[in-house]
Amino acid sequence: METHFPEFQKIEDLGSYAVAPKGSYKSWSECKAEDILSTLILDEAKATPPKLIDGYEKLAPATFPSLKRNAKLNKFPHSTSELIPLYIAKSNGHDLESIDFVLGGSALNALAERETPGGGAVYALSKVGNAVIMAKYSEYEKNYADIGFQFERLVTNGSVEHDDDFTSYEHVQMYAIGDHKILFSADADAVDTEGNRCEIKAANPRYYKLKVIFQMISSDSQVLVQGDRKQTNLLNIKTKTLDSLIKEKKKSECFAAQDKIIGALAEIKDFGKSMKDGSTYEVVFESDGGLSFKESKKINLLPPVEEVNLLLKAADQKN
Repeated sequence: METHFPEFQKIEDLGSYAVAPKGSYKSWSECKAEDILSTLILDEAKATPPKLIDGYEKLAPATFPSLKRNAKLNKFPHSTSELIPLYIAKSNGHDLESIDFVLGGSALNALAERETPGGGAVYALSKVGNAVIMAKYSEYEKNYADIGFQFERLVTNGSVEHDDDFTSYEHVQMYAIGDHKILFSADADAVDTEGNRCEIKAANPRYYKLKVIFQMISSDSQVLVQGDRKQTNLLNIKTKTLDSLIKEKKKSECFAAQDKIIGALAEIKDFGKSMKDGSTYEVVFESDGGLSFKESKKINLLPPVEEVNLLLKAADQKN
């Protein structure tokens, strides 16, 4: 990675966690610290993502069936709190004032592409202490009958059927990108027999550009399991390493994306000086490639300030 993204430096691995949803739907403004902590799993054995089954590459060819819709709204408890990585960092003795940003798996690509996501989604900002949280915000349903989820289950369970386990898994790590200290928390789809985290995709790689590479960097996934399909027909399954994916890209493309990311982070950090605790701001990607920001009264990324403080106090007690 150092040849194509020399300003990306991994500082520390902070491990994985899982979220096991329970309880009724709530907006983040209605959530309490105890709600978030009650769904959080930190035990290493239980927080490790599913393992790829032996011989998963031989599961193709196959056909994805039309399964009964099994959808959950992308909100608590079926959405992961942006506070959890900060809770984990503080539990591990990190001074949160030293962290500049908390980013998810899609943020790097958004900053490199400077494009508004589709489907009514937006990128939003909130602030906890010095750290600016940037997260994709969208109210949508995750349908676990979709082919992408079917493929994940196929290579980890050997079956596309869903067992109503909605546990999600994420990995946390600290990075330096340019002069900025980044706390990443991103989906971890699976691990292989050697314990490497894996990204699992069944979409057309023609449209990936650098998106999947940035997702894999964010989750510390070293392996891509790619399902090559035509509509509902799975033709074959390929495995590639992160290093090989990066080497397929031109250095000039990667350098340009890196410069855009660092420039965008600098703009957001400067704006962060004027952000108010408890407020949420929408990131606007302008047509000229610049960024602007506007306060939003409709979006909440975090619980109320007093609940944020309670959760971080719990991290001090754990530490």
